[in-house]
Amino acid sequence: MACQCGLITRYENVKQAYKDSKTQLRYAQIHAETLDRKYTTILEDCAATFDIAEALDLLTVMPDLTTEGKELIENAMTLLDEKISDIDVKLWELRDEDTRYHDQQKAEESITYLQTGGH
Repeated sequence: MACQCGLITRYENVKQAYKDSKTQLRYAQIHAETLDRKYTTILEDCAATFDIAEALDLLTVMPDLTTEGKELIENAMTLLDEKISDIDVKLWELRDEDTRYHDQQKAEESITYLQTGGH
């Protein structure tokens, strides 16, 4: 058994990086939805105003691209959730081991202190 403080800190840093990545994916998801609405409106206006056939073709393809993009983001967020859960389990184990180690160290220090007469 050994002190796990350094390893705990590294795991906590990785967990925070995963959480930050998930937040960035949420922002990307919101931004993608905003762009989807914006470009749908633009393409609809182009198709109606200028009778641009390509605009209708793009309008037909956009929902598939949007759906695929949403699925990719959702899958990435699910994977990050799984990794965060795995890290939480590992952190719990490390903290438990670390607590036992430090408790043992304190007990040994107390015994040594008592054996040396408090000096």
